[in-house]
Amino acid sequence: MTSKLQTLIVAGASGDLAERLLLPGLASLLERDHGTADARRVRLIGTSRHEWEDGQWASLLERASESAGLDKGRLHELLEHDEARTADPAKPDDLRELLDAVEGEPVLYLALPPGATERILDALLEVGVPDDLRIVAEKPFGDSLESARHLNEHILKVVPEERVFRVDHFLGMGPVLDVLSLRFGGRLLEQVWNAEHVERVEIVDDESIALEGRADFYDKTGALADMHQSHLLQVLGLVAMERPERLDADGLRDAVIAALDATWFPNDDPAAASRRGRYTAGTSNDRDIPSYADEDGVDASRGTETLAELELEVRTERWKGVPFVLRSGKGIGSPSRHIDLLLRAPEPLEGLEAAPAGRIRIDLGVRGGIHASTALHGDPDPFAGEPARLEVDSGRDPLLPYGQVLVSALDGDLRLSVRGDAAERCWAIVEPVLAAFRADEVALQEYPAGSNGFEDSLVTTA
Repeated sequence: MTSKLQTLIVAGASGDLAERLLLPGLASLLERDHGTADARRVRLIGTSRHEWEDGQWASLLERASESAGLDKGRLHELLEHDEARTADPAKPDDLRELLDAVEGEPVLYLALPPGATERILDALLEVGVPDDLRIVAEKPFGDSLESARHLNEHILKVVPEERVFRVDHFLGMGPVLDVLSLRFGGRLLEQVWNAEHVERVEIVDDESIALEGRADFYDKTGALADMHQSHLLQVLGLVAMERPERLDADGLRDAVIAALDATWFPNDDPAAASRRGRYTAGTSNDRDIPSYADEDGVDASRGTETLAELELEVRTERWKGVPFVLRSGKGIGSPSRHIDLLLRAPEPLEGLEAAPAGRIRIDLGVRGGIHASTALHGDPDPFAGEPARLEVDSGRDPLLPYGQVLVSALDGDLRLSVRGDAAERCWAIVEPVLAAFRADEVALQEYPAGSNGFEDSLVTTA
């Protein structure tokens, strides 16, 4: 069996996202499928508005291969064809030349800001849209609720929803996908996945790295719009959703949007339910980090947050009264990426001394894994429960998260694509907090780089 030929056009191929995430993901995907009966046949065209320097494209592919754990020339070998072009796809003549170079099925990956995406959509309408074109739109999808709505309306004039893939690479992470298997692939955990047994849910993405030269993007965005609006709320949707009727694109995404539609702030008070902070000078990951306000390219007067926390509630019968806490921060001394379900204390039983209430942790790090804390008999008193830890190590997934994103786009599988209504709903959730931040209704706290954030954190576990 011979796989169909596809041409992947990456607009913005010289950018940071393509080098760090997209191209390594492509390398991991092609390597995984190499030698199989349905090995993929992909032609790659990378575009940049700036002139490519001699050897720049080859070097970019080599670094992407190495980031995927492969020999540096491997991505070039795995591709049917690859080339770099100096082109602006927002210009109709340039776009027409790119589309004329396509062989097989075209997939247009827009690794660009929302404004650039809109201009390319306009150019597509002018030059004509190939019947089988798929468009992959990178986050952020818009920069506000209004702009997300506008972008949705715009993109649907070009291609129908079933050929739009809004990227959230968290949905391509193996441990996040484990949530579906844990809940619906067996009976063990779904029975306790509700307010009767769960006291609190925390979704955390703390990283030790600081700004890393990304001031041009980050200082205008901040932790809340960068992480909560997309990644963390999408994870919340998977954790909080009801069992779908079926696990196809409509069934899964209907269940996610239903959970997001039921997500609100306690007492409808976004300012009281949020925290924000900014790191000061310190040491993180054995590196001296300057104060965020002193980083190159930062306008300190903006008050951009590098750590944000939200407390939310999902107003369904399943989660009645259970706080959902979302947190993401930079320059954190003990970085962690996880979902915690903190369990309620067991009913007391006379004669048995119970251990502290347990928890279920889904580790969203590189290796993943499921960790559950519970009680076993004590020593020397067998009727005194002692905390115990049960662990399942899921191991390293050979497919990087962006490899899974590309699987979905190349195969036309919409299950891991953010639907338009979900993108808008996530903006609707965070916009009241962004407004409270801008109005200084939420104090901008400070924390030293290398610490674990501020003292009145909403997060209760490390």
